Amino acid sequence: MFFIASGMNVLTFWDRNRVKEGFAMTRFYLGQALLLFTLGYTYNIGVGSIILLGGVPDIFQGVALCTAFVYLVTRYLAEGFRLFDSCRDRLRRLPPGAYENRSHDGGHSRHALLEKQFFAHFSLFPWAVFFLLGAAIYRTRSRVGEIALGGLFIAMIVGSLFIEQAYFGSTAELVFRGVPGYVLQTGAGGGLAFLVLRHVYRGPGTSRFSNGLEFAGKESLLFLILHYFLIILVYPFPMPMYFRAALIVIGTALLLPVFARRRDRLIKAPSALTGLFVVMAVGALVGLALRGPMIWFGRIAGFSAALAFAFAFGELRTRWRARTTAAS
Repeated sequence: MFFIASGMNVLTFWDRNRVKEGFAMTRFYLGQALLLFTLGYTYNIGVGSIILLGGVPDIFQGVALCTAFVYLVTRYLAEGFRLFDSCRDRLRRLPPGAYENRSHDGGHSRHALLEKQFFAHFSLFPWAVFFLLGAAIYRTRSRVGEIALGGLFIAMIVGSLFIEQAYFGSTAELVFRGVPGYVLQTGAGGGLAFLVLRHVYRGPGTSRFSNGLEFAGKESLLFLILHYFLIILVYPFPMPMYFRAALIVIGTALLLPVFARRRDRLIKAPSALTGLFVVMAVGALVGLALRGPMIWFGRIAGFSAALAFAFAFGELRTRWRARTTAAS
């Protein structure tokens, strides 16, 4: 549902800004996507995916690539699909073994490193469908359109029961997530949930729960990083699965407003961004250095870099917007 909502956010951004004079919208949007893609690697160090999965993209790279793709499709429909096809064709022409990379189980991956940047884990091709579904749901407002989408989602669930559930040959490659049944079932389930919520959700201000939900959505980047930090903290301790999940969700909900307030105060300092970039650099280097038996401490160091990224990203985005507005 997060990815579907991210696809919707691309179109809300488009609707708010497409008629604004003096705003280089495309330059801004692709620039912020590049910023998210790059700085998001601090999170990869914190969760260990940059080492364990051989450098494949994680969630922030996936969000950056997929939202940029949906934006291009929205603004330049033909150009967006040509970009998609061009990337796919170039990858097909790669020689066997090009940019060879090791997978996390120590064996040689069947897929080249460049292919992994487009196909593996949270990369563009397996996940773009969720973002495009979100964009389609957002644009579909008529009752007939909603019924048609609902029928499509039900057909996707039924169809998933009759197809092979995985295409990849090894356990290591199942991190690709581009599994047909998974894509169809989760995409359809999330789509149906949004169609229902459109008619029952009353928006912020109607209850404390709705206010909290809106706040968590607004602070989704910080929420994601805090919740994984709690996963790292509680994982070494044996406890029932559902108790652990409840502990992480409740803990994140309690910590989120505290950290958000702290960020809002900190970012006002004149040298705040410089300090945050220092924390990102030091935390990332320490996180990469502490491997093997020290991996838990390395992830804590990586979390400090990711938290600095979460604190800095909003201010960097604001400054980039000011530059793209002035530049146009």
